[in-house]
Amino acid sequence: MGRPGIQSRIWTLCVIWMCVGLTDAEPQYMVTFPAVLEAGAETQYCVSLLQPSDTLVLTVTLMSQEKNTTLLEKTSSTDFHSCFYFKVPLVQNKEVQNFKVEVRGSKFYSRKVKKVMIEASQPMTFVQTDKPIYLPGQTVHFRVVSLDTKFRPASRLDVNHNRIGQWLNESSNGKILQLSYSLNSEAREGYYRVSVTAGNDKIRHSFKVEKYDRQKRLCHFYREDVNFQN
Repeated sequence: MGRPGIQSRIWTLCVIWMCVGLTDAEPQYMVTFPAVLEAGAETQYCVSLLQPSDTLVLTVTLMSQEKNTTLLEKTSSTDFHSCFYFKVPLVQNKEVQNFKVEVRGSKFYSRKVKKVMIEASQPMTFVQTDKPIYLPGQTVHFRVVSLDTKFRPASRLDVNHNRIGQWLNESSNGKILQLSYSLNSEAREGYYRVSVTAGNDKIRHSFKVEKYDRQKRLCHFYREDVNFQN
């Protein structure tokens, strides 16, 4: 189980780069982080430094077109291996940024830059009604379940594709948004649709309005006596 808000796919991780000194006496370092980062999530990266010949300053920077963000600046004259968390910047859809690592010393310098993809998370959203068929005049109860807590316009369309109800900028304190709508007693029979827009996704769920005979839809159970003979 991961910590809340932390990128769960973090170890789709690969060793993005490894820099090894030309001789055994030279410093060696390795930095690992995910090839794809989830926007807004806390993400882990790990840094290892071996055989520092003197005091070295290791700097990790995330670079975009707008700004550079220093994630780590660590001075060490001994071996170390540490992992750190940082919050991935928000992006609209997808954006390629650069991870830069610099290691500086009085007799050693190395600089590496690698590209990383940042993707905005796409929440999964589900719509559910309390039953599949309604009589005209009944109240339709429905819920929207999503990983996000804020939703854009949710509207219901009638059988002729006319909007008969709308909710704007609805949000919930939890993970479920519950709403209802009372059908007109003279509502047309046919299929209706709940349409929810969450981010860039549109989710639809249909239900039916029908003047059915309740008695005919009752389930009847009969007992059949069975005699067992020796």
